[in-house]
Amino acid sequence: MTSVVGIDVGGTKVAATLLGPDGMGEHKQRPTRLDSGDALIDQLVEIVGEAAGGQPYEAVGIGVPSIVRFETGEIAASTNIPLKGVPLRKVLGQRLNVPVFVDNDANVAALAEAHDRDLNPVSRNLVIITVGTGIGGGVVIDGRIFRGGSGGAGELGMTLIGLASEPDMQASTDHFPQPGSLEALAAGTALD
Repeated sequence: MTSVVGIDVGGTKVAATLLGPDGMGEHKQRPTRLDSGDALIDQLVEIVGEAAGGQPYEAVGIGVPSIVRFETGEIAASTNIPLKGVPLRKVLGQRLNVPVFVDNDANVAALAEAHDRDLNPVSRNLVIITVGTGIGGGVVIDGRIFRGGSGGAGELGMTLIGLASEPDMQASTDHFPQPGSLEALAAGTALD
Protein backbone atom coordinates (compact mmCIF):
# COMPACT_ATOMS: atom_id res chain seq x y z
CA MET A 1 0.00 0.00 0.00
CA THR A 2 1.20 3.49 -0.82
CA SER A 3 1.06 6.43 1.56
CA VAL A 4 -1.33 9.30 0.87
CA VAL A 5 -2.32 12.44 2.77
CA GLY A 6 -6.01 13.19 3.17
CA ILE A 7 -7.20 16.75 3.82
CA ASP A 8 -10.62 17.93 5.00
CA VAL A 9 -11.14 21.64 4.44
CA GLY A 10 -14.00 23.38 6.20
CA GLY A 11 -15.11 26.92 6.86
CA THR A 12 -13.65 26.79 10.38
CA LYS A 13 -10.94 24.11 10.31
CA VAL A 14 -8.47 22.31 8.07
CA ALA A 15 -7.55 18.75 9.09
CA ALA A 16 -5.02 16.34 7.55
CA THR A 17 -3.81 12.81 8.19
CA LEU A 18 -1.28 10.46 6.58
CA LEU A 19 -2.65 7.06 5.61
CA GLY A 20 -0.03 4.46 4.88
CA PRO A 21 0.85 0.77 5.23
CA ASP A 22 0.84 1.13 9.04
CA GLY A 23 -2.60 2.76 9.13
CA MET A 24 -3.49 6.35 9.94
CA GLY A 25 -0.91 8.77 11.19
CA GLU A 26 -1.31 11.58 13.69
CA HIS A 27 -4.27 13.87 13.00
CA LYS A 28 -3.30 17.53 12.38
CA GLN A 29 -5.85 20.32 12.61
CA ARG A 30 -5.73 24.12 12.32
CA PRO A 31 -8.29 26.96 12.04
CA THR A 32 -8.97 27.69 8.36
CA ARG A 33 -7.12 30.66 6.87
CA LEU A 34 -9.91 32.69 5.28
CA ASP A 35 -8.05 35.94 4.57
CA SER A 36 -7.17 34.97 0.98
CA GLY A 37 -6.97 32.05 -1.41
CA ASP A 38 -3.17 32.26 -1.42
CA ALA A 39 -3.04 32.11 2.39
CA LEU A 40 -5.32 29.06 2.41
CA ILE A 41 -3.22 27.30 -0.25
CA ASP A 42 -0.07 28.04 1.78
CA GLN A 43 -1.84 26.54 4.82
CA LEU A 44 -2.77 23.40 2.86
CA VAL A 45 0.85 22.90 1.80
CA GLU A 46 2.01 23.37 5.40
CA ILE A 47 -0.51 20.95 6.91
CA VAL A 48 0.34 18.26 4.34
CA GLY A 49 3.97 18.51 5.45
CA GLU A 50 2.95 18.33 9.10
CA ALA A 51 0.70 15.32 8.52
CA ALA A 52 3.38 13.49 6.52
CA GLY A 53 5.88 14.11 9.33
CA GLY A 54 8.85 13.70 7.00
CA GLN A 55 7.58 10.41 5.57
CA PRO A 56 7.22 10.08 1.79
CA TYR A 57 3.73 10.13 0.30
CA GLU A 58 2.59 9.44 -3.24
CA ALA A 59 -0.59 11.53 -3.52
CA VAL A 60 -2.94 13.92 -1.76
CA GLY A 61 -6.74 13.76 -1.59
CA ILE A 62 -8.65 16.86 -0.56
CA GLY A 63 -12.32 17.47 0.18
CA VAL A 64 -13.47 21.08 -0.03
CA PRO A 65 -16.84 22.69 0.81
CA SER A 66 -17.21 23.92 -2.75
CA ILE A 67 -18.58 22.94 -6.13
CA VAL A 68 -15.69 21.30 -7.95
CA ARG A 69 -15.22 20.79 -11.67
CA PHE A 70 -14.21 17.20 -11.09
CA GLU A 71 -12.44 16.67 -14.42
CA THR A 72 -10.01 19.54 -13.80
CA GLY A 73 -10.04 19.97 -10.01
CA GLU A 74 -11.01 23.64 -10.38
CA ILE A 75 -13.21 25.24 -7.74
CA ALA A 76 -16.31 26.44 -9.63
CA ALA A 77 -18.12 28.00 -6.67
CA SER A 78 -17.28 28.40 -3.01
CA THR A 79 -19.27 30.11 -0.28
CA ASN A 80 -17.31 29.47 2.92
CA ILE A 81 -13.67 29.40 1.74
CA PRO A 82 -11.81 31.80 -0.61
CA LEU A 83 -11.02 29.40 -3.47
CA LYS A 84 -13.60 30.24 -6.16
CA GLY A 85 -11.98 29.98 -9.59
CA VAL A 86 -8.78 28.37 -8.28
CA PRO A 87 -7.46 25.37 -10.26
CA LEU A 88 -6.74 23.62 -6.96
CA ARG A 89 -5.60 20.27 -8.38
CA LYS A 90 -3.03 22.00 -10.59
CA VAL A 91 -1.85 24.53 -7.98
CA LEU A 92 -1.43 22.00 -5.15
CA GLY A 93 0.05 19.41 -7.52
CA GLN A 94 2.75 21.88 -8.54
CA ARG A 95 3.43 22.97 -4.96
CA LEU A 96 3.54 19.41 -3.56
CA ASN A 97 5.00 17.64 -6.61
CA VAL A 98 2.53 14.72 -6.31
CA PRO A 99 -0.85 13.93 -7.91
CA VAL A 100 -3.74 15.68 -6.14
CA PHE A 101 -7.36 14.48 -6.09
CA VAL A 102 -9.91 17.25 -5.44
CA ASP A 103 -13.63 16.77 -4.77
CA ASN A 104 -16.49 18.24 -2.80
CA ASP A 105 -16.22 17.34 0.90
CA ALA A 106 -19.74 15.88 1.10
CA ASN A 107 -19.07 13.76 -2.00
CA VAL A 108 -15.98 12.19 -0.44
CA ALA A 109 -17.88 11.70 2.84
CA ALA A 110 -20.67 9.91 0.92
CA LEU A 111 -18.15 7.71 -0.89
CA ALA A 112 -16.47 6.85 2.43
CA GLU A 113 -19.81 5.93 4.02
CA ALA A 114 -20.53 3.63 1.07
CA HIS A 115 -17.42 1.54 1.93
CA ASP A 116 -16.09 -0.27 4.99
CA ARG A 117 -12.60 0.10 6.50
CA ASP A 118 -11.19 -2.39 3.98
CA LEU A 119 -12.70 -0.35 1.10
CA ASN A 120 -15.33 -2.99 0.34
CA PRO A 121 -18.67 -1.55 -0.79
CA VAL A 122 -21.37 -1.73 1.87
CA SER A 123 -24.02 0.42 0.19
CA ARG A 124 -24.60 0.91 -3.52
CA ASN A 125 -27.00 3.83 -3.02
CA LEU A 126 -27.07 6.51 -0.33
CA VAL A 127 -27.55 10.18 0.40
CA ILE A 128 -25.55 12.04 3.04
CA ILE A 129 -26.21 15.48 4.49
CA THR A 130 -23.27 17.25 6.12
CA VAL A 131 -23.74 19.99 8.70
CA GLY A 132 -20.85 22.24 9.69
CA THR A 133 -20.07 25.87 8.88
CA GLY A 134 -22.37 25.23 5.92
CA ILE A 135 -24.72 22.47 4.82
CA GLY A 136 -23.74 20.10 2.04
CA GLY A 137 -24.81 16.82 0.59
CA GLY A 138 -23.51 13.91 -1.42
CA VAL A 139 -25.29 11.25 -3.45
CA VAL A 140 -24.04 7.75 -4.32
CA ILE A 141 -25.98 5.87 -7.00
CA ASP A 142 -24.99 2.37 -8.05
CA GLY A 143 -21.71 2.71 -6.12
CA ARG A 144 -20.62 5.96 -7.80
CA ILE A 145 -20.82 9.63 -6.85
CA PHE A 146 -23.64 11.41 -8.67
CA ARG A 147 -22.40 14.88 -9.58
CA GLY A 148 -25.19 16.19 -11.81
CA GLY A 149 -24.68 18.57 -14.72
CA SER A 150 -23.04 21.35 -12.69
CA GLY A 151 -21.08 19.21 -10.24
CA GLY A 152 -23.30 20.39 -7.40
CA ALA A 153 -25.81 17.53 -7.14
CA GLY A 154 -26.65 16.92 -3.51
CA GLU A 155 -25.72 20.44 -2.42
CA LEU A 156 -28.81 21.28 -0.39
CA GLY A 157 -27.53 24.27 1.59
CA MET A 158 -28.87 26.94 -0.74
CA THR A 159 -32.37 25.43 -0.87
CA LEU A 160 -34.87 28.04 0.32
CA ILE A 161 -36.92 26.65 3.22
CA GLY A 162 -38.24 29.85 4.82
CA LEU A 163 -39.13 33.40 4.03
CA ALA A 164 -36.98 36.35 4.99
CA SER A 165 -39.32 38.67 6.89
CA GLU A 166 -37.14 41.75 7.33
CA PRO A 167 -36.57 44.05 4.32
CA ASP A 168 -32.78 43.83 4.73
CA MET A 169 -33.04 40.03 4.84
CA GLN A 170 -34.58 39.72 1.37
CA ALA A 171 -32.78 37.33 -0.98
CA SER A 172 -30.11 38.82 -3.21
CA THR A 173 -27.58 37.31 -5.54
CA ASP A 174 -24.62 38.88 -3.73
CA HIS A 175 -25.31 37.52 -0.23
CA PHE A 176 -24.54 33.92 0.77
CA PRO A 177 -25.94 32.07 2.43
CA GLN A 178 -29.27 33.40 1.19
CA PRO A 179 -31.67 34.52 3.93
CA GLY A 180 -34.26 31.77 4.31
CA SER A 181 -31.95 29.07 2.95
CA LEU A 182 -31.32 25.79 4.75
CA GLU A 183 -27.70 26.86 5.35
CA ALA A 184 -28.67 30.27 6.77
CA LEU A 185 -31.20 28.71 9.14
CA ALA A 186 -29.66 25.37 10.12
CA ALA A 187 -25.86 25.29 9.58
CA GLY A 188 -23.50 25.25 12.54
CA THR A 189 -23.08 29.03 12.55
CA ALA A 190 -26.87 29.54 12.58
CA LEU A 191 -27.31 26.96 15.35
CA ASP A 192 -24.61 28.62 17.47
